[in-house]
Amino acid sequence: MQLFRSIVTIGGWTMGSRVLGFIRTILMASYLGAGVAADAIAIAIRMPSMLRRLFAEGAFSAAFVPIFAGDLATHGQEKALKTAEDIFNVLLWSLLALTIVCEIFMEPLMRALVPGFGPERLELTIYLTRITFPFIIFISLCAFYGGILNSYDRFTAFAASPMAGNAWIIGAIVFLTPQMSEPSLSFALALLGCGVVQFFWVYIPAKQSGIHLRIQAPRLSPDVRKFLKILGPSALGSGVVQVNLFIGSMIASLLPTGGVAILTYADRLCQLPISVIGTAMGTALLPILSRQIRSGEIAKAKTCLRESLELSLLLSVPAAIGLVVLADPLITIFFVHGKFDAGSGALTAATLKMFSLGLPAYILVKVFSATFFAQKAPKVPLVTGALTVIIDVVLSLLLIEDFGAAGIGIATAAASWFNVILLAILLSKRGFSLMDSQLSAFLLRLCITVVGSTAILTLLKAKFEPWFEMALYYQAAGIMILVLIVLLSFFGLAQLTGTVSLSEFKGKLSRKPVVSSSKEI
Repeated sequence: MQLFRSIVTIGGWTMGSRVLGFIRTILMASYLGAGVAADAIAIAIRMPSMLRRLFAEGAFSAAFVPIFAGDLATHGQEKALKTAEDIFNVLLWSLLALTIVCEIFMEPLMRALVPGFGPERLELTIYLTRITFPFIIFISLCAFYGGILNSYDRFTAFAASPMAGNAWIIGAIVFLTPQMSEPSLSFALALLGCGVVQFFWVYIPAKQSGIHLRIQAPRLSPDVRKFLKILGPSALGSGVVQVNLFIGSMIASLLPTGGVAILTYADRLCQLPISVIGTAMGTALLPILSRQIRSGEIAKAKTCLRESLELSLLLSVPAAIGLVVLADPLITIFFVHGKFDAGSGALTAATLKMFSLGLPAYILVKVFSATFFAQKAPKVPLVTGALTVIIDVVLSLLLIEDFGAAGIGIATAAASWFNVILLAILLSKRGFSLMDSQLSAFLLRLCITVVGSTAILTLLKAKFEPWFEMALYYQAAGIMILVLIVLLSFFGLAQLTGTVSLSEFKGKLSRKPVVSSSKEI
């Protein structure tokens, strides 16, 4: 099946990118610890990164890909590229204007976004964010060209670009940090360079494929108006997790120094499976569903959605189990080095556990949102996203005093599950009923599998506790063994309970995608 092959391609490259991104975070913990500089660079990185996920990878793709893929399927390449050129110019000039305004008003903006920062943290945050903010221009243009390539089912270049960018960041940090009096500056400069690298990583193969777009004065053509009409609602609908996390950072600024950094480190580890599975699912699913719905193949679209839902759960649930049960040794092994002490590690592990409870929900939101975007109904995830943000803020403020950064994790997980349930109900009302007998049986078997594999991992983890008091290589070996156990126990029980047939799953991955003439550029 084309969907499964695309997911494997995108997921493989995304996994490489997230591993390198995680190494970047380990370097940050080692060089900066959980202090003033770590809090400042965490906000300086998170702000353009949030905008990237809202207006580039998330909402932009949700608005642009259905329009471009639809034009490609019904009107041909010439019309599709003309539409792309008009949208490109609106995007480019809007990003330039946004960057200039934010650079000028960065100080009052930061005072509003991190109200708990004192003078020292605030001043450093403003300085670093002014350096990192132009990243949004390059990464958004990267997403634009990537969306065009994805519409031709050419996923590799765009999927590989984050890996190239993170490799650049690691090299820049290792080279620049020892030469600077303020280590956090090297992280800011590295992020800016990452945006440039990722842009050219996608732009060059697009140009070589014959995609030539001219820079002109922006004009509001009918296609651009259609794009903008979808973009606004899509921004919140597809990026609600990122909005929640940034609001969490704002609330975390009220914690003692290091609270924002602790939230960032926990989020980064949780983002490994979210980014790999969620990005692969959303990126592969959107153009396929868009074509099926546009062509009137509703039965195929429903089957595609159900298989995506089942696959998302099969991949995200064991990851969530592993992160919750193994949070403490994972944080110790990866982060408790250099300037990052054991006390900060314990707080980070508690936060990671709470975030991880919502891991399947974060991914299902991407799957369900992609279905609404493919139906050109972005206002639905907009409304549910707005409700989710409100719930997240209220719960975070209620829980932060008693639970600290972990309270923000609880709030984000609970709000995301609310969003999933609401989106599922609304999808059902639009004719995409999910709770049929086949899915009900799957969920029941999945619950049995989850309970069994969690019990096995918890019991065996106790046997390995002495390993985590020994040298680092013993700790690493213990973690590797336990991760292998959670995977084997989960998929072994899944096979026994009938939750998944490994032979059927392998068959889906090995099927050749259907090739259409629209893939030729």
